[in-house]
Amino acid sequence: MHTPIDFAVATGTLEDPFWITHPEGVSVILRPGVTGTVDFPVVSTGEIDGTVYRRKGDWSDPVADAIVQLVNDKGKIIKETRTAYDGFYLIDFVTPGGYTLRIDPEQISRLKLDEPEQQSIKIEGDGTIINGLDFFLELARREHSFRVLLTSFLTRDAALKAWAELQPKVPEEFQSLKPMVSVQDMGGEKGVVHNLFVGPIKKRDDGKRLCINVRELKGQIWCNPLTIQAR
Repeated sequence: MHTPIDFAVATGTLEDPFWITHPEGVSVILRPGVTGTVDFPVVSTGEIDGTVYRRKGDWSDPVADAIVQLVNDKGKIIKETRTAYDGFYLIDFVTPGGYTLRIDPEQISRLKLDEPEQQSIKIEGDGTIINGLDFFLELARREHSFRVLLTSFLTRDAALKAWAELQPKVPEEFQSLKPMVSVQDMGGEKGVVHNLFVGPIKKRDDGKRLCINVRELKGQIWCNPLTIQAR
């Protein structure tokens, strides 16, 4: 059995520093007494650069150590680099083809950032150079929720009992809300009261509609729409 022999081209011997062989090397089995010929396609590579910023108020600061990835159409990471101290990154020697440029999704998730828009790019066979593909990072925006203050009671048990009696009577969409009882010291002779909230509610307008229904059922001293709280 003949042993395969590996061949590769020393890239330093190519005329253009942006040329590379594709593939980088081959393995062949030579037959005794027969001259072998190995072809190495040479392609012009491209490069991509840009800066990663973090939004901070009306301005943006550069971000060091952000992981920038180049992904092919099969979802495989072809190249990966980290930004320098000034947020700059460079991905070079990119072979011709279509790619997606992105910030590492795991890093985005770990740092609780909004995922920035991915960049679709194409490197042509003549050695495309793409400058200024910047990314802007910012903290993920929390989804707001609201809770509605129904009324106050002297004890926690009285508050929970009141919601248990009221819950079946409100529109069905609100029947799954959970009671939340908070203790408030009114000071002096007024003492402590137990505020009955229900939530979470996604939209403030939904909270107002709940209040209207509760006030129709229980009277005007219940559920002032002005007391709806956002989180």
